[in-house]
Amino acid sequence: MQSMARPIGLLLAAATIALTACGSDGDDGSAAVTEPPPTNEGPETTEPPVTDPPATDPPVTDPPATDPPVTEAPPASESPTTDAPAVEPVDITVGVPFGVVQIAALGSLADDPDLAELATVTEQAITAPDQLRTGFVAGDLDVAILPTNIAATLFTRGVDVRVLAVVDAQLLQVLGPAGSGWAELDGVVDIPFQGDVADLLFRQLAEENGVDVGGLQVRYGTALPDLVGAAAGGNVTAAVLPEHFATAASAQASANGHDLVPIIDLQSAWSEATGGDRLPQIAVVAVGSLVDDRPDVVDAIRSATASAVAGVIDDPGAAASALAEETGLPEPLIGGLLPRLDLATRSTSEARADLDLFLAGLVAANPEAVGGALPDEAFFAA
Repeated sequence: MQSMARPIGLLLAAATIALTACGSDGDDGSAAVTEPPPTNEGPETTEPPVTDPPATDPPVTDPPATDPPVTEAPPASESPTTDAPAVEPVDITVGVPFGVVQIAALGSLADDPDLAELATVTEQAITAPDQLRTGFVAGDLDVAILPTNIAATLFTRGVDVRVLAVVDAQLLQVLGPAGSGWAELDGVVDIPFQGDVADLLFRQLAEENGVDVGGLQVRYGTALPDLVGAAAGGNVTAAVLPEHFATAASAQASANGHDLVPIIDLQSAWSEATGGDRLPQIAVVAVGSLVDDRPDVVDAIRSATASAVAGVIDDPGAAASALAEETGLPEPLIGGLLPRLDLATRSTSEARADLDLFLAGLVAANPEAVGGALPDEAFFAA
């Protein structure tokens, strides 16, 4: 508004000055005003007309330029951190068969501190192979260590179990008279379970090494302790046994004056016949839901298994003492066995080539040994 008022005020002032100086020729009939005639009295002096100074608005001045207020940037702060949501512990039941290797690898899962943060572990002792099958079928087991072919059989028959890791050990031994080998095998050979992996491997590898398997008298048993007792009594001339039963049978036979010692290591024989690295006979497996839903628990199980086996390797004396207490077996027997086992663990990916080779060989010998067909890719947990 100030910018408009200033010129209007100036115009009004100019008009006032003009009217004062010139008069007005208005048409209202008033007489014209005439100045008196000049006189001879000295020069006339007239004061300039007094006029009010033109009304002027105060000069408009732009407000002083000011810099915008400087505001300091808020101090840089780190992104707010929030603690990761607590992971709900899961309850898992672990099946552990009676055996030095099985207990050494999986028998201490409940004591592993890292796994304890993620899961509540309940161990279930397994005393017969069928308990592993029925336990997974019924949903009573979540994790177990078991023969790889049994795991494959469960999978191909619709029970969703996955291989997490392989536990390597020199598990299967052929016992016979000292100094004998494949060529000397004849007569009666005792094998614990017909159609089991020990039976299939022995037959396959015996043929690879020139043995007329059809000429052998294979005698099948139904319980490992019974076969150990028969060996101790001198009623066994040759047998196929897993550890620790092979060591126990040989020790008891020798104590009673019978010649029965390990003569063939089937793990080494398998590698020589197939070109494989190590026989992946037993595996740590878990149900598919655990693998899919809780990979953190699966990783902890793998880590705990590897740590347990490493502990046996690093301190076999302490391991023998702990295993003797756990199994009730003589500590000297376990102490002599552990170095011969050559224990190790491998992840599924590390053992994959051997797993494929092993399972393919079983299918060729007897498809029913793995449930009728090879398991598909989902069987092998990454």
